[in-house]
Amino acid sequence: MKRMLAAVTFALTALASPFASAVPVITWDYTVSTEWTGAAFDNGGSAGTQTVTADTLSWGATGGSFAANNRSGLVISPILTSGQIDTNGPLQPTTTITHINNSISNTFKTLSSASLNTTLTLNAFNPDFEPGLPPFPINFTIDFTETFNDGDCDFDSASDCDDIFVITSGADSLSQDFEYMGTVYTVTILEGTGNLAPLPAATCAAAGVAEGCLGFQTPENADTPVQFAFLITANLVPEPASLALVGLGLLGLAASRKRKQQA
Repeated sequence: MKRMLAAVTFALTALASPFASAVPVITWDYTVSTEWTGAAFDNGGSAGTQTVTADTLSWGATGGSFAANNRSGLVISPILTSGQIDTNGPLQPTTTITHINNSISNTFKTLSSASLNTTLTLNAFNPDFEPGLPPFPINFTIDFTETFNDGDCDFDSASDCDDIFVITSGADSLSQDFEYMGTVYTVTILEGTGNLAPLPAATCAAAGVAEGCLGFQTPENADTPVQFAFLITANLVPEPASLALVGLGLLGLAASRKRKQQA
């Protein structure tokens, strides 16, 4: 029995030893900043005015407003979020992008594309390791289609006709791995409302992009929010050398059992 316990102890020690210097971070301090970095207004006519700020893209009647239903826009709220998140914990909501879709005159220029930058900064809180991590910048390019409300949508639509928001680049950065203090972590950006999703082929075609595009549709005279969130996961896996040591420990356990049976 003592030999069996010794073999089990050896095996468990071999399994644990590779992680003695790889203590995972349990809790992180985080900051997420999100802002528009540019936009192009090409669709529609030539009238109206267009504005681009860090948190708002807006187009429509000069001197108009969202409340007056004569301007449309994309609004980030809030532009900066911060807090704490646990490794392997629940989703942490951050920024919401809302498309305010009003029926505006076809004489106005409307949004055709936009650039969005979001930057995630992490610092270990528990345990408190130094140095901190460099920021994770993610740049998105967005194609936007302001549709004509003529009943001829050419795609399934809840209104006459939905506008279309498509992420055309940056979607492959929604999951990133990084190594910190001997542990590999994965940061995954998700959308919490279910509005951002792969779009039907006909909707992608109407937006002028390839099949399988990622985005959302906004019904006319409605506000559509997209709530972004993220999570951090870590999975410690023994290195091949440690697995070999565990195997030797298990072999020792098997040999001990065999000798006992022969006795």
